[in-house]
Amino acid sequence: MSGDVRVLVTGAGGQLGGHAARLLARGRKEVYGTVRRPATGTGEADRIHWLTCDFTKPDEVRAAVAASKPSLVLHTVGLGGTADTSSLLEANVTALSHLIDALEGVPLRSLLVIGSSAEYAGSSDREPIREDHRLGPASPYGLSKLAQFELAQKASTAGLPIAYARPFNLIGPGVSCTTAVGDISKRLAEGMKKGGDQVLEVGDLDRWRDYLDVRDAAAACVLLLERAAPGDVFNICSGVPVLLSDVVDKLLALAGGHVLLRNGERGPSQSYVVGDPSKLRGLGWSPKYELDTSLRDGLLNLTANR
Repeated sequence: MSGDVRVLVTGAGGQLGGHAARLLARGRKEVYGTVRRPATGTGEADRIHWLTCDFTKPDEVRAAVAASKPSLVLHTVGLGGTADTSSLLEANVTALSHLIDALEGVPLRSLLVIGSSAEYAGSSDREPIREDHRLGPASPYGLSKLAQFELAQKASTAGLPIAYARPFNLIGPGVSCTTAVGDISKRLAEGMKKGGDQVLEVGDLDRWRDYLDVRDAAAACVLLLERAAPGDVFNICSGVPVLLSDVVDKLLALAGGHVLLRNGERGPSQSYVVGDPSKLRGLGWSPKYELDTSLRDGLLNLTANR
């Protein structure tokens, strides 16, 4: 990609979109990033053209596309967690629909849409999940992301150059507090600020997950913007199974102090969700951040912002 390439990153105020936008800006791209509220970034963020845009409003989406005139688009706008179904569908499906409509007639090279590993069905064995694994989400969030995928596939069939990526569990600085690790990290950061003993309520920690630093995921997105073929699907993951209980132990050690774990009620969850990154690695990508570094940086980031 040459230095005059214009890139639109939707959701650039979020975890993945923010890291990807800054990485693209370092690569001498002309980067436009959308946020729901006016941005007041400094330093490296000043190299990004900020656009205020609510993706539930088609007029604002068309205005963002007209202002950025992109040849590449990274779509990270979305909603996770336990939000109600209508909000999930609006943020994850309607938003993409508005973007697709706004891109009509734009000479686009690539649109990379960010999905989720929550779209995959569970597996009775412990084999890594490949891109051709059966789809069958078990949560409203996963269902909304699957609907997003179906919409992307339809637009791809109609000729829009769309590629699709499914991140697994992202960790690191700016970690989303809607994830298990993010939520635990957030509460530990709050306890570190207060000081003293802390009681931390947790759910079932006997779960194997695939954790990847958000900065490695952002690098994967930048690569896929250039290299992914229209209609293609990629996992963004480490491929390394890690017990959630081990992650919590590491976070407790980082937080210091005395923390008492207490079991609390949580919804049902699959026991083993680990991806296969072979297809992404085939493009030359490999993760750089170790688990301990990602957990430390994520916790420090939360502590610094409180």
